[in-house]
Amino acid sequence: MPNVIYCVTQTEVAEDITVWAQPYPLIFKDLQHTTIYITGNSKEELELKRKIIWNALRELIQSREGGFMNLTPGMKVSFLEMPQTSVTRVADVKKGGGFEYVGAIIPVESFPEAYREGIRISQKHDIGTYSFICRVVGRAHCMMFAWAYPFNRADPKSMERARQALQETNELALRMGGIPWKTEVPGQRLIMEMMDKNTLKLMKRIKELLDPNGIMNPGNWEGA
Repeated sequence: MPNVIYCVTQTEVAEDITVWAQPYPLIFKDLQHTTIYITGNSKEELELKRKIIWNALRELIQSREGGFMNLTPGMKVSFLEMPQTSVTRVADVKKGGGFEYVGAIIPVESFPEAYREGIRISQKHDIGTYSFICRVVGRAHCMMFAWAYPFNRADPKSMERARQALQETNELALRMGGIPWKTEVPGQRLIMEMMDKNTLKLMKRIKELLDPNGIMNPGNWEGA
């Protein structure tokens, strides 16, 4: 997958690139998908960009390590939807209406480890499924990798399993050289433990200057 991302981004014609994986529906099971978005002011421009990307991935396709998926009109509507509601359907997989995720900024080359470890964590904590979605940042100097864990709000044990999976995933992201983005309080504590102490002191001074009464986003980053 890192090779796919690098081949596409070096063309500099892709508007956006996302990577995702999930076991349902079954046509997606055990596959890693890359969605490549292109835009143009004419059909000719779109076709030129399509050919450039196709040629960039030709060796991968010819080796049968990957290929382009033909989309039905209905599938195209789903992929072009804004916001893309199909991404949040994982929230009701447990039929209890809830999910949490770790969205970490990680090096692109860490994708294979992040993918394998995410599935392992889901199985270890009996999540029952897995769901990943990634977004390439810029020209692939890094990517946002989101591991999603559904739970049943009516089942305290299900929620606890999701919390444990989140904690282990935060630890994974930091171990890979990444950093969880907009993380919850336990994740914040992990980051602060690893952060340079002078950086923590600077954060505290800035917060005290901007928010002397402690009314902005209380409860977050309080260790700083």
